Amino acid sequence: MTIDKLIEAVEAGDNDAVKKISQAIASAARDKGQLFPSHDVLKAYSFDSTDAARAVCKTLLPGWAWNIDAGDGAYVENRGDFGLEYSADIPNMPARSLLLAILKAKQAEEQP
Repeated sequence: MTIDKLIEAVEAGDNDAVKKISQAIASAARDKGQLFPSHDVLKAYSFDSTDAARAVCKTLLPGWAWNIDAGDGAYVENRGDFGLEYSADIPNMPARSLLLAILKAKQAEEQP
């Protein structure tokens, strides 16, 4: 499973797929001695937990800034490379918007 599939599941609002894919990514990361915060991903997605979304950002994108705007959209920005910004907007779900922006940024980091 990949971040691409997780992004698709979050965008589609597919609860079961988000859980399954997130856990599969965490398991694969653990096998490589890496960390993927599946529990926080699920809390940000399922409960619209801003604290959990911030924890995901801290783990997956250390040093990146994040923001949620008044319209519930969100973005993350790499302050070390101004102009590198990823955003998402899921109405009435600011933490889920932030989670999606984080996943998009992580996806871009992993691409060659």
